[in-house]
Amino acid sequence: MLFFAFQFLPHFVPPLYPKEEWMGRVFSLRWNFLFPFFGGSGPLGFYVSWLFISLNWLLSFIFMGLSLFNKKLIKSCVISLLVVGIFYNGVFIEEYLFGKINGSTSELIRNSVEFIRNNPDIKKVMVYNDNGGNEIRQLGKYERRIYAVPGFENSYESIFKNFVGNVLYIDIPKAMPNSLYDKFFNSCQIIYFKKDKYIDVKVLSCKN
Repeated sequence: MLFFAFQFLPHFVPPLYPKEEWMGRVFSLRWNFLFPFFGGSGPLGFYVSWLFISLNWLLSFIFMGLSLFNKKLIKSCVISLLVVGIFYNGVFIEEYLFGKINGSTSELIRNSVEFIRNNPDIKKVMVYNDNGGNEIRQLGKYERRIYAVPGFENSYESIFKNFVGNVLYIDIPKAMPNSLYDKFFNSCQIIYFKKDKYIDVKVLSCKN
């Protein structure tokens, strides 16, 4: 229960890039940050505390070590490992399905897509990290996805320069500050904004 409570300590939310930022926090033992789990084809993005992840893995290794050095403790250690594993995976399942601790991407998508559906002025939408891409496709307003990877900046530069339309920006993972993507998003007008815990959603109006 103590490790579970650690998730509610103040946490830092680093952008995915530069990776040196969150790797530096790992190696310097500043583990109170949120790690994003996401993918273009799934799963829908969600956050889990790196502090919670690390402490559970450390505890698991301790139980494994004890079972190797003391045969009398094998049964107790196996049971303890099962309890830790169930509890650990339960947190991942809860955050993926409901996001009650760090924020629900699915809830933010549902509300923002409803806003887009009811706004006839919104004709075409680029979707950051494809969070909500399927839902926007169903509306017939999907333009393309945006993957905020440093290596793609050259190709996106002309896309952003000529784009007139809207962007659905659910910031998991967050875009790197002062990157091409961040500057583009900041150049657009916010016409819708919601926040759930550590995750924000914006619908942006971009007019070249």
